[in-house]
Amino acid sequence: MSDHDALAAASRRERELYAELVAAYQAIGHVLGDAPEACDMDALMAAQARADVAAAALRAVSATVAPVRLAGDPVPPAIRAEWEASAALAAEAAALNAALVRQASVARDAASARLARLATDRRAQAAYGRAATPRLALADARA
Repeated sequence: MSDHDALAAASRRERELYAELVAAYQAIGHVLGDAPEACDMDALMAAQARADVAAAALRAVSATVAPVRLAGDPVPPAIRAEWEASAALAAEAAALNAALVRQASVARDAASARLARLATDRRAQAAYGRAATPRLALADARA
């Protein structure tokens, strides 16, 4: 196998992995939906694991592809096309990731607000409970 063949295979694998990462991020977004607090945690963990596997594999492939790409040496058009497709998918993955971070931040803020309201309600109920507790009065035994 020539260096160009190995580079072509690694470049193709990189594109496939970016496509997998995009699909994993889309799956996470689908699982979270409009109500992240009510999502299927098993499905969320599976989609996150899928994204983690793709990202780890991308790091490994980058060790092969990145040095050649950064060197700026001419490569065959087919390899250049794979790199361009990978770049487009990488941009899509980055945009999806940013959207997921925003969605998670909104969900976290909403959960924090709900917890604050619950804490306030709990304190109010406790105070009400103390105020409503009948007080024992000691009677004067001489009366």
